[in-house]
Amino acid sequence: MKKKDQAYKTLILLFWALMLLLSVFITFKTTSQEKNDYYDKQIEASNLALDAMNKIKEYKISSGIGLSKDDNYECGMIGERYTFITTTMGLLEAKRTSCNPNFAAMIIDMFRNANVREGDEVAIVTSGSFPALNISVTAACQVMNLKVCYMASIGASSYGANNLDFTYFDMYQYLYQEHIFKYPLNYVSLGGGNDTGNDMEEDVKKPIIERIKASNVTFIHEDDYETNVKKRKEYILKACPNLKLFINVGGSLVSMGRDEASFIDKKGLVMPNYLNRISNYSRDKLGLIDIFLEMNVPIIQILNIKGLALQYGISYNPTEIPSIGSGDMYYQTNYNLMIPIIGLVVSVGILVFYLLEKFRKKERG
Repeated sequence: MKKKDQAYKTLILLFWALMLLLSVFITFKTTSQEKNDYYDKQIEASNLALDAMNKIKEYKISSGIGLSKDDNYECGMIGERYTFITTTMGLLEAKRTSCNPNFAAMIIDMFRNANVREGDEVAIVTSGSFPALNISVTAACQVMNLKVCYMASIGASSYGANNLDFTYFDMYQYLYQEHIFKYPLNYVSLGGGNDTGNDMEEDVKKPIIERIKASNVTFIHEDDYETNVKKRKEYILKACPNLKLFINVGGSLVSMGRDEASFIDKKGLVMPNYLNRISNYSRDKLGLIDIFLEMNVPIIQILNIKGLALQYGISYNPTEIPSIGSGDMYYQTNYNLMIPIIGLVVSVGILVFYLLEKFRKKERG
């Protein structure tokens, strides 16, 4: 009798397990993908980014700057391996991947996840390393009609905006003058060593500084690192007293901190929490990323391109630039909840039945 009861229990448990596995299988098999409710904004932002990139390409060709031999896409967003304003080595594959204007849609998706809405205040800090991503971020902000405090630096890693006569500062100024972008560039620094171009020759820096001073952009040149970061924080909070988001693109020293303090563990959208608000680095090494996280401000860190591409279904180093609308960030996955609900109800029924049977046998026995 006991063997028969044990076999009966085993049969019930097997049925239960199979039913749960089947419900999970059917749930995943019946998932569907639908466009995000902000899909139109994503498409608009990606198209604006593409228009801006094309404008830069046209300018390069018409002005005799030309396109880099490494620019397989002929999009105008790839620089040279090394120039006199190249600050660090960069991966060509990552730079090519960054030329995808669909990254603007990724930024819109991050905005929504960070609860950033039209009219909110954000700060952008960029280097010259990823000009295409700088453009995608700006396009996303413009489409969302955000209020922006914009800081840029001249230095660029390999294959970035490292043409001495057409830095990212010059690119952006051109796009602003052509009314592609509505935001003025507010602050610019040399970037590179100590954010003051310490690794650049004086005859290289001089004409760049002259172009900056001839513009309406405030030139930041502060030898003391802590003072530099403190001033930038003050500039940002003066322009954006209700700051909702801090965005960093590239490896800017003032954003990431000394000794790459924010490099390892911060990628994409990072929401403030108890753990990431407590830095493991001394105060004199902190950059704007850690400082704003400590102030409970979400940050977007755009640097690990391969990781972000994998996360958002963006092709890494593709043979050609994907068409607008390509990538997982345009869609949301919908699950048929009826199946797991039925599975849960049956599971509760089996459990109740099992417990009642056990109780009856105990009463009889």
